[in-house]
This record gives sequence, C-alpha cells and structure tokens, in this order.
Amino acid sequence: MYELNLPPVFNWLDWKLGKEILTNNNFDYSSLDKISLCKVMTCIIRSNRFNEGYTLSCFKNGTIEKILMNLKNQIFKNSL
Repeated sequence: MYELNLPPVFNWLDWKLGKEILTNNNFDYSSLDKISLCKVMTCIIRSNRFNEGYTLSCFKNGTIEKILMNLKNQIFKNSL
C-alpha cells in the first residue's frame, strides 16, 4: 500500500468514524467512497503496529476482502 502511495494523509488515531466502521461487523462498505476505503485500510495496517495480528484478523473475518472488493467496484465503475 505504501509503495503504491495509496495511504491518505489523516490523523488515523483520532478518526472516530474509522473506529466505528471497524467495530461494526455488519458495516456496509459499499457506502464509502474510495478515499474512505483507503483510510479504513490504512487504519488496519497502522493498528497492527500496536496490536500484533490485527491485520491478520481483518483478513480472517473478511473485512479486508470487503474493502478491496468495494474499492475494485468503485474503480471499475468509474472506468466505464
């Protein structure tokens, strides 16, 4: 993600919406725009520094898959 220069610049530790999103197992990721999806992904990756295994748990519970699928859908939709 960092090599592709995708992480948006924001205060991820204080982003309350991101915390709400990541604690809601039923969150509808299709309601987020591309920037917000990248922000959520950034929160996951950076949180892993303080909570080892967090990124892995987000892979296992399907959160990262939901983010990536919605990001792909938005990019594909805009390229038509």
